[in-house]
Amino acid sequence: MPHSREMWLYLLSLSCLISYGLSLNCYECQSKDDTVCLDPFTDSRKEVVGEAECGEKATHCVKYKTIMHLLDSGFITGRAREIVVTSRFCLIKPGASDGCTAVEGDGSFYIQCLCSTDNCNSGWSLLPNIFVILITCLTASWFLRR
Repeated sequence: MPHSREMWLYLLSLSCLISYGLSLNCYECQSKDDTVCLDPFTDSRKEVVGEAECGEKATHCVKYKTIMHLLDSGFITGRAREIVVTSRFCLIKPGASDGCTAVEGDGSFYIQCLCSTDNCNSGWSLLPNIFVILITCLTASWFLRR
């Protein structure tokens, strides 16, 4: 029986390492080209938008949401309008932490949300890979105590 426990521990550890060895996957789209990329990004829309395997150096998935406030010159309608463009893609930004920041500019602002787990740039919160490691370690320790 001890041999069986060692095999389980080996398999669990190997599965954990394999998940870290694979490239990051992110959603890639832009709402100016495809309206399914807009916020909110619902489950039915995720089926339509493609996943992209990021390059080896990619560290994060990103969602940019740019909001511009424009005022017509008066010749057309004379009213203010808002343009929203949402983009999702892979990003190389070593050392950056997950989270969102907002930057304001001339009549517009953008929100940048970084995350470092597969397909996390949908806007939904996913558990990080650390959860997989924790479950693996707990399961392995349970097998070793038996």
